[in-house]
Amino acid sequence: MKITLLYFAQLRESLGKNSEEFTSAEPLTGKELIEALVARYPQMEAVAGSIQLAVNGEYFRVEQILPDSAEVALIPPVSGG
Repeated sequence: MKITLLYFAQLRESLGKNSEEFTSAEPLTGKELIEALVARYPQMEAVAGSIQLAVNGEYFRVEQILPDSAEVALIPPVSGG
């Protein structure tokens, strides 16, 4: 499976990139994707439990299996007023 990841807000800043391609030999749930990304980018661990996913422009539950060739936006918690 191959997906495009889009990073926003503090994730974009801490990773130093807006997007990247992600490949997995097996289908993944949203939760498994986040876990794989935390293993790759340990700086994501602090917000991993609060990341929201949007898949192809629609909010997505982390328990669902990601579709192949999807565009996945990772949206960290935001603060401010």
